[in-house]
Amino acid sequence: MNEKEFKVFFEIYNSDKALYLRDIVKRTNMPYGTVQGIINKNKYLFDIKIEGENKYFSFRNNISNKYLFHQIEIERTKVFIQKNPRLRPFIEKMQELKTPFLVFGSFAKDTACKNSDLNLLFISGKKETPDHLCPIEIHKIFINPKKISELKKEALYREIIKEHVIIFGYDLFLTEVFE
Repeated sequence: MNEKEFKVFFEIYNSDKALYLRDIVKRTNMPYGTVQGIINKNKYLFDIKIEGENKYFSFRNNISNKYLFHQIEIERTKVFIQKNPRLRPFIEKMQELKTPFLVFGSFAKDTACKNSDLNLLFISGKKETPDHLCPIEIHKIFINPKKISELKKEALYREIIKEHVIIFGYDLFLTEVFE
C-alpha cells in the first residue's frame, strides 16, 4: 500500500457512512483521476452502492479488509507517537505491561491544547498504570474485558469509535470492541 492508497483507505475507513467519489477527492485533497484509479485498482475491497449516477464506497466486511484495518490503525499510532514524543516513556511502559489501551478525545483528534488532559480507555481488570511517566494529566477509564458489551451501550462509545488511536491491543479492539 503506497501513501496515496493509504490516504484514500484512511478516509473511507474513518467515515461513518459510505462516501461518494467526490467526497473522497475532497477529503484527501487528491486529483479525481488519482482517487478513481485507486478505487478501481482495489474495487474488490469495497461495497459499491449506486444511487442515480453516483457510486458510494464503503469497505466490505471480509478477512482481507480486517488486515487492512489493522495496518491503518498501526499507521495512526505511528503518527500519534511522532506528534507526541513526550508520551513515549509512558507508552513504552504500558506496552511492557501488555494492557490494551487507546487514546480518545482531543489528543486522538489532534486538537489538544495546553490544558487538555489525556483521555485513555483501558481494557483491563487491573488498574496499574505508570502515571509518573506521563507529563500530561490523565483521565482513565477501565473496562473489564468481560464487560465490553456494556461499553457499547454508552454514548462515549460513539466518540471512541469515531476518533481514537489504539496504542496497544489492536486485535482486541478490532475484533471485540469495534465489531
